[in-house]
Amino acid sequence: MAFVRHGLIRSYSLKAGKEVSHAFYQENTLFYDNHSFLSGQTCKKTYEALENGELFFIDRKHLHSLYERHKSFERLGRLAVEHAIKSMERINHGTAGEGYGHLLVHHKGLLERVLQKLIASFLSISQN
Repeated sequence: MAFVRHGLIRSYSLKAGKEVSHAFYQENTLFYDNHSFLSGQTCKKTYEALENGELFFIDRKHLHSLYERHKSFERLGRLAVEHAIKSMERINHGTAGEGYGHLLVHHKGLLERVLQKLIASFLSISQN
């Protein structure tokens, strides 16, 4: 699990030889790779710094130890995961126009920091 103190991170994977953006993580955001974090296996996604930044990392073992020692952290972790899931569901379960509208309202600064082709990939819009 990582916390973005400042900077901008993108997660993506390759599909049919093309990069497909999955998410963008800005300042004061927690992120983790679902597959890797839950299974302990290698990440299936690639994470790329789009800007210089500073990240804080905690591995699964230490995070679980923190949860055991401080129950408030366990609740915080659960709430962070719920927030991340709800945020991605709002964007990914609508049309490209609805997803773009959500970005405009809730993540406007992101649109100014990320290349249009990466936003298009995230919204499943092919760039001509």
